[in-house]
Amino acid sequence: MLAYWLYPEFCYLEYIAVDPSRKGHGTGSRILKELLGRTTLPVILEIEPVVDDTTLRRRVFYERLGFVGNPQHEHMQPPYQKGFQPLPMLLMTYPVPITAEAYRHFYSILSTEIVEI
Repeated sequence: MLAYWLYPEFCYLEYIAVDPSRKGHGTGSRILKELLGRTTLPVILEIEPVVDDTTLRRRVFYERLGFVGNPQHEHMQPPYQKGFQPLPMLLMTYPVPITAEAYRHFYSILSTEIVEI
């Protein structure tokens, strides 16, 4: 399953899920390569900060596909439910790092249109 938002300036990859029985067989890579091949827009996604083997594997997975981390932006994912706090996340982009101006624009859309609570 792949869920994304297309805007004139970027594609925001909100969610990708692969059946556990298909993990490790290249399914996730094929799905993302298909998306990357269909757009010339920068692609943006969020992942958890690396704190263990699982989060490290996730970051390396995206890096192998050409995504780059953007630690220069202290990114906080807006809460998806009222009463919850924002979550620190690592913003990853394809194919190049996101500029400060593009990040501000992305975050404005993320916090007012995508995560509107």
